Amino acid sequence: YILSAGRSGRDYGTLFAAVNGLDIVVHIVCDRDAALAGLKIPDNVAVLRDCYDRDYMDQLRNCLFVVVPLSVHDISAGQMVLLQAMAFEKASIVSKTETIEEYVREGVESLLVEQGNVSALRDAIHRLLQHEPLMARLAINGRRSFEEKFSMAAYVRQLVAAVG
Repeated sequence: YILSAGRSGRDYGTLFAAVNGLDIVVHIVCDRDAALAGLKIPDNVAVLRDCYDRDYMDQLRNCLFVVVPLSVHDISAGQMVLLQAMAFEKASIVSKTETIEEYVREGVESLLVEQGNVSALRDAIHRLLQHEPLMARLAINGRRSFEEKFSMAAYVRQLVAAVG
């Protein structure tokens, strides 16, 4: 299955339109009704409303890759799920925003798609499903970037360098 998670600034409508009719299961971890209000959930999508801690980590561990569809561009959103995907060595597809581009580069650590573009998101999903070497490369590069820049060890290295 493909995993998506989060509640603020998400564009699940675009994700639902992109995956509707695909032969892949999608799990959405979201406990806020407002994020899903008015949306028709496709048959291949399961919404997990009470998925926390170990259950959420299991979802990350067992998914093929992670999709973070964003509806906002002027505030920070989606980074936590993106960093968790990177830490779990999972490839990702994320809506392209200025704040997201501070974490990943297109085609290096993630696939970045235009916000609200159903066909671009669907194409990116197809791309990962059909090209396992690409999915593996994004996952490995994402994990490497997480370790080098965003992990606790990286934080301590940066802190010591700033103080020292």
